[in-house]
Amino acid sequence: MTKIEFREDLLAPDRELRIEYVGKNAVWILGNAMKLLQNTLKVSAVNLREDKIYWDITGDPPTFYGEWRGLRTEDQWTKTLIRIRAQGSHGKDSGKVKVWIRGFLFIKYEYNNPFEKMLWYIFKRNFYHKQLRAYLENSKGDLLSIKDQIKKAYGIFHEEYA
Repeated sequence: MTKIEFREDLLAPDRELRIEYVGKNAVWILGNAMKLLQNTLKVSAVNLREDKIYWDITGDPPTFYGEWRGLRTEDQWTKTLIRIRAQGSHGKDSGKVKVWIRGFLFIKYEYNNPFEKMLWYIFKRNFYHKQLRAYLENSKGDLLSIKDQIKKAYGIFHEEYA
């Protein structure tokens, strides 16, 4: 069985969203990233992963790093993946953190012969393309919602433009 796989970046042409925060409770993201993913993607804990959590307490102030991901199945061919990464430091009075959020839409179709492959391309081009665009817009909205929730938790209420 052969397969066709596509990967759509939710933020194209950008790669990821970035949030920078300096202030109290910079480690908030470590305890809340999984909840954000679960509540926004509306998935069970089975579809969530805490890939990495590191603390380096040898330095002053202590530093931390974390990675989380959530996977939602849209239909039999399409899945949405959102990743959150955070890196920062946390001192007695304040800390700092950088958070990166990235998302993808994965499309996978398996076929047995060239005729099925041709039918998939016709189906995708004529019918499924509109549904894929809807999944893409919905997932991008979820990604932006996560960004807004993180900014609200850190008390960031304005955008800075470079």
